[in-house]
Amino acid sequence: MGVIRLASALSQPFLGVLADIVGSTRLIALGLAASGFSYFVLDYLPEISFIYALDVVQGTFFAATEMATMLRLMTIVSRKNLSRAMGVYGFAEDVGGMISSPTLNSVYDWAGPSLTLFLLASALVSGVVLSSLLGKQAKAKQRI
Repeated sequence: MGVIRLASALSQPFLGVLADIVGSTRLIALGLAASGFSYFVLDYLPEISFIYALDVVQGTFFAATEMATMLRLMTIVSRKNLSRAMGVYGFAEDVGGMISSPTLNSVYDWAGPSLTLFLLASALVSGVVLSSLLGKQAKAKQRI
């Protein structure tokens, strides 16, 4: 986790510039997709040095997703409701963390590491697909 946190911290300035260039929505999708695919790869890495390298990649993409999500919220929520939206975002993130750890531990105990990694990766990649579909529906409604 230390490597992931360090990579996340060091990538923040670069990710801020990237968000300005490509936009927060694309950065969210990129971060979720890359994080998901990195979990698919994790089960096949032959030695610990590759896992540390993957941790650097994961830390960067976790940071991209989190920062871009906050930036996106700041652009779609009115100024008077921004604090409320950030509070709900923080609450959802904390609740997700409380639910995901015991759930993944149960799946790990029941089915082992391969299925656990597969389910985690599938959830992240599904988030990208769902976000993309919902985003297209929202844009279509705005045009009407």
